[in-house]
Amino acid sequence: AREVITGVTHQRQVFHVKNPDLWIVVDRLKSQGPHEYTLDWYLPAPLTQKRKNRYKPKTFAASNIFIDDALQTVTTSAADMPNLRIRHFGPKLDLSRNLVNGEAVKNDYTYKYRMYDLWRLSGTWQSRGNDVIISLIEALPKGGTTKIKNAQNTESGFEATLAEGQRLQFNATEAGVTLTINDRRLVLGEESFEAQGKQRTPVYRPIAPVRIDPVRNVIAGATPVTLACPTSGVEIRYTLDGSEPTIHSPLY
Repeated sequence: AREVITGVTHQRQVFHVKNPDLWIVVDRLKSQGPHEYTLDWYLPAPLTQKRKNRYKPKTFAASNIFIDDALQTVTTSAADMPNLRIRHFGPKLDLSRNLVNGEAVKNDYTYKYRMYDLWRLSGTWQSRGNDVIISLIEALPKGGTTKIKNAQNTESGFEATLAEGQRLQFNATEAGVTLTINDRRLVLGEESFEAQGKQRTPVYRPIAPVRIDPVRNVIAGATPVTLACPTSGVEIRYTLDGSEPTIHSPLY
């Protein structure tokens, strides 16, 4: 069994920036003493155990994975599948790549063969107390190129310039998280914040999903349909052609 680590707390927050389609992962570690930490990511790898199998999953070869210690990035470059780029901000990580065995199929109490293998992409660092690691993840479609022109560390996060001219700034502090895209700012975890010399409230928090009634797969004939949201003070906008609603769509 794995040893339980005492005296250390870990919190993970995951954010998706819809436009320009980026993922931001924040890992907060708190401890009173020094520790060595390792942050792991896993990618599918070609099977090292040869067997006959009609199922041929998409995998990354060793030559498709690039590690840049100076830029703190991990990038894949497979020609026949989507790719990704992970950029790390915070304490400098010692990046490495190792092949590990995947899950095996059990038959008659013996392991006959493995279903897959994995690349373990690790970032290790020495900590003296509290740390925050921010990972900026960009999913690249097949044949696509990165949208991020440059990105750099700041005191509590990172700043990035995107290919379309957008400026993205992300900060993670003890008080909360702020995300700024050009001049639009989103604050999470704070009761109020200051902007343009004035104290701003309230802070908009995550909104509960909209409930559509009646809950049916098929509606026949004239049936009243209602929309409701448990979060108070929200506006519900809708469309009738299957497209995604915008701020200019009809108000419910």
